[in-house]
Amino acid sequence: MKKTESRLSKFLLTKISNSEKETLGIASLTFGDLIYDVIRVDQRYLDGANFARPSKDLSSVFKIGKQNLSDLEVRGEDYLKNLHEINYSGYTHEFVTHQWARNRGEEVIIPEKFNQKGYDAIYNGDFYQIKFNSVSEIRKARLENPEIKVRTDIESAESYNLKYPEDTNFVFGTTPKNLTENLVSEGKIASMEVFQNEDFFGLNIDETFGIAAVIPVVKNLKYLADDKTDISTAVQNIVGDTIVAGVGISIGSAIGALIDPIGTVVGAIGGGYFAKKIWASAKVSLFCSDEEAKLQDDIIDYIKKLNDKLIQNQKTLEIKANKWKSTFGSAVYRRKFLKEEKLTSELYQYIIKRMRNEYKFKKDITKKLDKILKMNESNKYNFDNIVEEILSSEKLEEYTDAKLPIIASEVSGIATKVGITYEFMKNETENLLNSIESFYKALQKRGI
Repeated sequence: MKKTESRLSKFLLTKISNSEKETLGIASLTFGDLIYDVIRVDQRYLDGANFARPSKDLSSVFKIGKQNLSDLEVRGEDYLKNLHEINYSGYTHEFVTHQWARNRGEEVIIPEKFNQKGYDAIYNGDFYQIKFNSVSEIRKARLENPEIKVRTDIESAESYNLKYPEDTNFVFGTTPKNLTENLVSEGKIASMEVFQNEDFFGLNIDETFGIAAVIPVVKNLKYLADDKTDISTAVQNIVGDTIVAGVGISIGSAIGALIDPIGTVVGAIGGGYFAKKIWASAKVSLFCSDEEAKLQDDIIDYIKKLNDKLIQNQKTLEIKANKWKSTFGSAVYRRKFLKEEKLTSELYQYIIKRMRNEYKFKKDITKKLDKILKMNESNKYNFDNIVEEILSSEKLEEYTDAKLPIIASEVSGIATKVGITYEFMKNETENLLNSIESFYKALQKRGI
């Protein structure tokens, strides 16, 4: 007998938009994707009791529908508007930044206590403060805690880095300012709508059980599809402005802006050389051996750092999965704290399955990286085995020693895939970029 799909299952698989015009993968996102990301980002949702009864702390604009209604009735519309525009923008941008990081594949840890002194979140094991729309606040944070990096909106990051260029590698833009502003505006209305209706997308799921945060996110994802907020296009523009093809690599501003500077450099600079089809392994060995060895060493250092970061993230995911098991995974817990078993059991199975799949995917990558590192340890002077492990059979057929930068590009592609970008491997990335530049110059000098 065919199993009937529940209303929750159908809801989780429902696309948030059927518009063919929307870009950046938004049209393919489901409500299940959004709920999974919220749970994966904020470990407070992993505690079933908190999931059922969100904290009344006003740190999250998406959980305060009841308070919004009270403020509107008691203090009026002007008070509520001012409160959201001035006080809640920072909190909202924290939420937006967490989701942005998660969409890139980063592992996010949020402090259990609100207003944690010194930092607001941990991304891929690194501590960050989050600021919104204020260069002066960014500067204050950097001076008070110079070892902690800052994430802010794109416009504020650009203004700050122009004013304090020496601090470029510590202040990063994430999303456009108007995305957070629109979320604050619509989030205020959405939170009140959800509380009043107490019906989560027609599923008869009470607001306190559902994730109020999903509402404004769904309503505002369209902003990411606008040309003005198309981050991929912005990156392409930056690439064109910061790469000097055929001569050298402009690392300064590129290192602070590109998602995958190594892959971009190899593609932009290397493409011209590859097209010449005059690669000669013998010439590389004879005349570029020092540059070749340095590049190989830096590739291995990059892999080591990447592997360490990924293993660290896997441990964090294990902790989150175990917490999810101990709450939603327990029938006794669900009966006691959530007063419900069937629906919460189904949601548990959906989330834990996705956690397992994510863990397995990244585990396979750590196995691959471990294998490469062991190859290097056992035979440090034979890089060919590592090349064979990294490249596909098709790419391997066309490979020569002079195409060594391609290996760096492949490895950085793996890093980007698991959300560990240059921002978390600054020294290793800069060393690799410098080695690639030196290698290209040596080839050029020999006419290769």
